[in-house]
Amino acid sequence: MTVLFDTNVLLDVLLDRAHAEEAVFVLEQAREGRIDGVVTPTVLTNTFYVGRNTVNEDVARDFIQSALSFLDAASVSHAGMVRAARRYPDFEDGVIGETAAESGADYICTRNPDDFDPARSQVLTSMELARLLHP
Repeated sequence: MTVLFDTNVLLDVLLDRAHAEEAVFVLEQAREGRIDGVVTPTVLTNTFYVGRNTVNEDVARDFIQSALSFLDAASVSHAGMVRAARRYPDFEDGVIGETAAESGADYICTRNPDDFDPARSQVLTSMELARLLHP
């Protein structure tokens, strides 16, 4: 099973948000190799940016380096970028959705499933994915 993680899932863990238990669980599944975790480069850059400005640069950098030890970075083709711009109200979400499709991700894990309505991969929240992985 391949899961592409949205920025907000990584931020839930990095920022230790109150509702982050499921995000921690699903990322741990990727760390342990039970699922194949994927992110886009923009997910990582946005996570670093918010983390640097919210926590501090060292913590954000350590988090990104750790994430890169078990999450693969996937890219999107030019045609995927064009589809993202045409099909999605939010271009950034479109890039994530099209990257998921092109990389063969079975799922997109996000806190905002409605943002990915045109996605070809199935979209789940961290809670839904956690239930799927640990019924």
